[in-house]
Amino acid sequence: MKQIKNLTLAIVAGLLVLSVATVSCSKKSSGGGTTAPSTPTITGVTPTSGITIGTVLTINGTNFTGATVTIGGIAGTNVGIGATAITVTVPVGVTPGTTVAVIVTTSAGVSNTFTITVLAAALPPIDGYKTADSIASTNLKAYFPFDGNATEKISTKGTLTAHHGDAYATGKVGQALVLTNGYVVADSTIPNFNGAAATDNYQSYSVSLWVNQNGTAFNATNLYSPLFQLTGAQYSDIWGLFGVIISNPGFGGDTLAIGGVETQIDASAHTYNYSVAPRTTSSQYVSGNSGWHNIVLTYTGPAVTARIYVDGVKILTTDSAAMGTATNIAPPTTFNIGAGGGPKVPTFGTVAFLEDFPINYGGWGLHTSAASRPWAAHGMTCSLDEVRIYNAALTDAEAKALFDFGAAGR
Repeated sequence: MKQIKNLTLAIVAGLLVLSVATVSCSKKSSGGGTTAPSTPTITGVTPTSGITIGTVLTINGTNFTGATVTIGGIAGTNVGIGATAITVTVPVGVTPGTTVAVIVTTSAGVSNTFTITVLAAALPPIDGYKTADSIASTNLKAYFPFDGNATEKISTKGTLTAHHGDAYATGKVGQALVLTNGYVVADSTIPNFNGAAATDNYQSYSVSLWVNQNGTAFNATNLYSPLFQLTGAQYSDIWGLFGVIISNPGFGGDTLAIGGVETQIDASAHTYNYSVAPRTTSSQYVSGNSGWHNIVLTYTGPAVTARIYVDGVKILTTDSAAMGTATNIAPPTTFNIGAGGGPKVPTFGTVAFLEDFPINYGGWGLHTSAASRPWAAHGMTCSLDEVRIYNAALTDAEAKALFDFGAAGR
């Protein structure tokens, strides 16, 4: 309110008189007066999800005339202003993968803060796949990312049967399992290895994993070092149903002489042993014990063909004639790891020793101790990451794609 003093001069009875009058007035809220502007208010922002750099947002609210917009503290681009709606593009410079503030400012003040989540930009496909999990996705039966634990991701089963010398640290993708003369015997109830869910028989299979020796040499005198083994009840020695091994006779420490061992099980629980061991020429092993290598072992049955890939390159193809000798029967036509016996358990860094699988564990009746097989590792020193098991033989292209994803840290 303003007060205005009116001064009036008058001559009264010959005297000069000064009269002062005080008049009060105020701005009118209607008619010809002026209204003070109100601060802007944001009531909503669309879209509410899927926002990335370059997304066009619509900001709804009031008192937007003459506004400017910031998103994450950066001026929005391509701004279209209306009294109750603003269109604006999320600008380059906003940090992807974060929640940021949307703020509208006018001459009357600053709006309330409205937050949005800006997604990380979609990564480009690799070899035609969006993610590593999309490679042979219908055949992927188990996945161990080792991101801080040994939980199998598909089933979310993570209760360890046994473990020793295990830890987790930065790996090839996320974190990795770090073994220091250690091993992990994983959960014994993973559905895709046990019971009704395993009745697809695994007549063909593949194992993909990343391994890093961390500069530590594997034993060079026939030490059987199991990177991975699926252990089951049907065979009563240390061997599993299938696995991936390192065995370095005569090659010295700075090598990865990669092999696979399959103990075939048919519907009658008969066995047939295969050993796929590229231990003869330099083209069949990999030098370099201080870096990550991707190993893929595939088996195709009942034709009995095995392949080994290292870092996306096939280094060995072999068939039944070169894969060892039979036990009990000729090669079975069915490889049924889900049939009979006790649980089927993934192991890393060890095989089926009595110490980890006591007598009568799950009806196995194992009796072999680590001391009785000194040439087989009960604990390894290395890092393992991104272990995937499939119930199909991967193609050359799929094996390469798994390597390419890991090499990209994805």
